[in-house]
Amino acid sequence: MFCVLKINRRNQTLFEKLFGTFIKDEYNLSAIPVFKGAPFYLLDAYVGKKGIDWEKVLLCVGKCASRLVVNCEIEIPDNMNIGIYKSEKLYDKIMKNTFLDIVRNNTDKKNLLNISILDKEGKYTEFTETISSFSSSITIATDNKEKYSSVCEKIQKNTGMCPVLTSDFADKHVKINVDTNIMTIRAKDELINISSGENFSVPSIYKSLLPDGIPRYDFYSALYELCGVFSLGECVFDDLMVNNEKKRREDIHFS
Repeated sequence: MFCVLKINRRNQTLFEKLFGTFIKDEYNLSAIPVFKGAPFYLLDAYVGKKGIDWEKVLLCVGKCASRLVVNCEIEIPDNMNIGIYKSEKLYDKIMKNTFLDIVRNNTDKKNLLNISILDKEGKYTEFTETISSFSSSITIATDNKEKYSSVCEKIQKNTGMCPVLTSDFADKHVKINVDTNIMTIRAKDELINISSGENFSVPSIYKSLLPDGIPRYDFYSALYELCGVFSLGECVFDDLMVNNEKKRREDIHFS
């Protein structure tokens, strides 16, 4: 679980300026149910010039105060077990999905690709196994070859290919650095570098849960990682940076 903290500041009217310190702030807590996931808290705080009462936040949401998603920049006090939730896990998963989608859209059974993967720690074996189905040959650069032993056996059994394990990132038609989420394509006349995904669509049942003013990625990342809405891990990015220019995913062609 996590908590969305919406900070609503009262208008600085003359009355507020004169008597704001005597007006009681409001903290309204609600638990929001989530389809196929754990609920999250929504804490609406209506505050004046004194700002947030962090003791009140702790009292309202308990341990979830260490996993806040907020609607504005705010200074967090030290030594109170209060923290802003930030994570790259969903971004990482969506980037891998997007690379797979781009490769799939540029491949057919008569036009398989030579693919090179850089996975230093051997953390992305599942991705490598999946993308191997679009490859005529696959080379894997890793410092953890043991992690890839069973995966290479599966790839050979399923595709007939014999993956090459190496320490050097080989130069192939498609090079994917899964550690940094950069894909490089050697096209006819240029190198195409694909990175930095933006914008993704979620099912309407989750789209309606996003509170106004809350950062979209942080919210869905929390739903994915902290509430167990794993279906969000099937999303793909709509836009990416291609040679330092934003481009729609479906407009990326290289085959």
